[in-house]
Amino acid sequence: MRQEHKLTSKKRIIILSILGIIPFYFELIFYLFSSEIYNNSILKIRGATIFYGVLIISFLSGMHWERIISQKKIKFYILPMIPIILLWTSFLFSTNYNFYTLIIIGLLWCLYMDVIFFKKISHWFVKMRIIITIFALAPLFTIFFLH
Repeated sequence: MRQEHKLTSKKRIIILSILGIIPFYFELIFYLFSSEIYNNSILKIRGATIFYGVLIISFLSGMHWERIISQKKIKFYILPMIPIILLWTSFLFSTNYNFYTLIIIGLLWCLYMDVIFFKKISHWFVKMRIIITIFALAPLFTIFFLH
């Protein structure tokens, strides 16, 4: 009899979170191993990490906003929106160097919201978020200092 392997929701969250880190490394990999592809204007690899970071921060902030709404913490509605507003409006005014800094700050803000602000989150989730954030920040710091 064939046994089916069922993924628990915890395992699914961990797997999807790990997979979500991979795009943060694309730009760094192209920068380190193929400067021709990295600098090629057709592929638009340069800055892809910034755009992906903004999408991830928007997703995480949306999760935080939903938690705040469901907990009816009305005076805190603006907190999850701070990084989103900052990041999306900075597309009009910022350079790539500023963007890497803003993405790093945005990811740290989202981690702060998970670890400090929402105290009723499972220990395994907090631990996973800390590890995932560290692995997401590593290529951002590297790209920032290599430019």
